[in-house]
Amino acid sequence: MADFPEKENKGTTEEFSTIFSDPTAHNDTNVKTKKLLPKILAGVLALCVLIGGTVAVVKLIPVLDDGSGNSSTDSASITVKKAKKENVQTVTLLKGEEKIELFSETEDDVLNWYTRQVSKELTDSATIEAVVKALTDISAKREITQKTAEECGLTAPTVKATVTLKEGESYTVNLGQKSPDNSGYYLKLDGGDKIYLVDESVNTSLQVELLDFANTDSIAGFGAELEVFNTLTISGKNFPQTLKIEENKDNSISEYFRYLVTSPQRRLAKGIENVLPLYQNGILVAGAYSYDVSAASLQKFGLDNPDLTTVMTADGKTITYKFALQEDGDYAVVGDDSKLIHRVAASNIGVFVSCTPVDFYENMLFTVNIDNISKFTFETKDKSYSFDISKNDEEDEEKYTVIYNGKKLKSSNFQNFYAECISITTQDHTTENITPTADIAFRLKNKDGNDINVIFTKVNATRYQATLDGIDMGKVTASALDNIAKLVEKLINGETIE
Repeated sequence: MADFPEKENKGTTEEFSTIFSDPTAHNDTNVKTKKLLPKILAGVLALCVLIGGTVAVVKLIPVLDDGSGNSSTDSASITVKKAKKENVQTVTLLKGEEKIELFSETEDDVLNWYTRQVSKELTDSATIEAVVKALTDISAKREITQKTAEECGLTAPTVKATVTLKEGESYTVNLGQKSPDNSGYYLKLDGGDKIYLVDESVNTSLQVELLDFANTDSIAGFGAELEVFNTLTISGKNFPQTLKIEENKDNSISEYFRYLVTSPQRRLAKGIENVLPLYQNGILVAGAYSYDVSAASLQKFGLDNPDLTTVMTADGKTITYKFALQEDGDYAVVGDDSKLIHRVAASNIGVFVSCTPVDFYENMLFTVNIDNISKFTFETKDKSYSFDISKNDEEDEEKYTVIYNGKKLKSSNFQNFYAECISITTQDHTTENITPTADIAFRLKNKDGNDINVIFTKVNATRYQATLDGIDMGKVTASALDNIAKLVEKLINGETIE
């Protein structure tokens, strides 16, 4: 019990003793603490020496050249030259022997850019402005100090651009080679000693040709208001016989087939919805092949004997397009009033350049909706099946009332049967020079009083030639028509048709 207060006093003494106290006043623990202090101080001192030495070593180690002439680590971009593009009067670009002069004009409070070598109407102001912008806002990734101008390709620059400002000041930008590590391009200003490494985008902006400034507006069409045309002719290497498509004036089927192919064979036309946009909105342009549209230039690009020529007439106006395939896979194209030879991607005119006449031949024989017919007749040489059709009110369980020989048939059965009839299509577009004979026939009476007659003439054991209101459509399979004959028997006998 007597030891407890003594231990408390020891604890108290330890808690409040310091290194400045009398050594005799400390217990054994304090003595140990004192002995450790010099070691701690020595460790701290050693750490400081180590850090200082490391810094010194880092400073003494030279920056290695990465092969691009880089003598410093990457940092924030360096401003090489900055000017307001609105203050630029002219820009002269030299690429080898090619010289391009650019200038600006303010028209209706809008700053437009042009080139002196080409008519204003044939140039694209935005493309020229992009070059000017690149020359008036130049920044570098870093400065190059371990390469000479000759080593950087700056004594014979790929592009030499002189910018003249309206205040009279001018400066010249020299663009050199690409760095060995592909991190950028070398650049130097005339009159300056510094060489810079600039981003690849600077090279992209300045490596231009005169044709890069060509106007890329679409080749003019009729306009978005075009809905119906009168005639369309297509000729060329894929069309050794000129294809001619005309507006269908036959009221009996014009509601379903707006256009007819009238040459080289008479057919119903399809695919017109893919053609119209090219003549409504015009043809999208990717660039230009030439500003020269002389006869010699047209011949050079194959437009004197084009791969494809299309001519459309509508409301008394005619527009012609000519297409010639080039080695780069694009097409040289001119319109009626073209003042340059346009470059057009094949994908923009695929409806023309990748098709043949049969691509415009309709495979379907008729597309009349049941709602629009009052009578449907299926005929063979031996028998005729006539169905009277009327549409019911919406609240009726059955959509149509279908009567055969005074007997009401199930509406859904007739609908499925009619769907099978309408799905019959030509398997090829070849036709025989024969007189149509109704070996089998579909006869439709429209509610407007017009009749549609599809006649099938047997050609051989496997094929029938189909004729729609006097138009030879091609051949259908005998098996498809045999199936219709079986289905009509099921229909009149009340059997389910699915």
